[in-house]
Amino acid sequence: MKFFNRTNVIVLSLVAIGSITMGVGAADAYMENSKTMESVEQRRQQRNEYLEVFSRYWEVRHKIIRYKIEGVDVSSAKAMRKEIKEALYQQRDLNRARALIAETDALLDKLKLEAPELVTKGPDREVEPPVAVPKKDDVATKPTPKQKVPVKPVLIKKPVTEPVAPTTPTKPAPQTPPKEPTQPSPVVQPPSSGITVSGVVSAINAQRRANGLQEVSVNNLLNQAAYDKSKHMSDNRYFAHTAPDGTPDWFFVKQVGYRYSAAGANLATGSFGTSQGLVDAWMNSPGHRQNILADFGVEVGVGFYNGYYTMFITKPL
Repeated sequence: MKFFNRTNVIVLSLVAIGSITMGVGAADAYMENSKTMESVEQRRQQRNEYLEVFSRYWEVRHKIIRYKIEGVDVSSAKAMRKEIKEALYQQRDLNRARALIAETDALLDKLKLEAPELVTKGPDREVEPPVAVPKKDDVATKPTPKQKVPVKPVLIKKPVTEPVAPTTPTKPAPQTPPKEPTQPSPVVQPPSSGITVSGVVSAINAQRRANGLQEVSVNNLLNQAAYDKSKHMSDNRYFAHTAPDGTPDWFFVKQVGYRYSAAGANLATGSFGTSQGLVDAWMNSPGHRQNILADFGVEVGVGFYNGYYTMFITKPL
């Protein structure tokens, strides 16, 4: 799901450029009004402090605009933004401005968390032959994006540049799957919110048992791929199944040497408190629920980094 169109990008770019110019001008005005400076060094330090706080103010303002575009109700955060502006421009109170900025930033995270269908990214799925025939409406109908709500996932066929086995070969040739690489120990960022890989997998299997499905087993290669995807989103500041440079979810799975015939991916970002809380957020979204309860599921991998969470569920070759 894309929240930003070309117009939104232009608007945000102009806001960023304006913030730099206004920040420097406001900092200079702040220095001119400080008549009791003892030295040039003190004036320089105070100017730098003001620019730092002003930069944080514009980061929060940009975040408000971004969340509003995504459909989050940010009216309460906008009211606090006016108080920050008053503290910076009129009162010249840096300490109060810092406190208001931190409070507004925390409020924005809370507002987004309260809308899990917006916090958790829509699922993605890739299918390679041989696979079970999917439902007709999943393949034939291209989902129409609804207003800023994750859409129903679609099955994405592999590009024709990669070899695809025919559905009904005239002379079937035996295929010997390559030996799976040695599974390394999973590289997982230590969680700070009580969410663990084993906890997420346990919650997933509980949902599968309750729906009459077989449990999935943990694969360390998939854990590594999920961690790499989460870190990539954090490092490059995006939240999507396809990175801004075009890198898809499946790149990270193939990069660790894992081979599969079907796979699904769930993404999430924010603070969910516990492993069960994360899985519950996914289960409350029809598309994510479909991946967790996928009938092809045999193995699963989970990884997270700096508030970004990734789950891969697959049928290995």
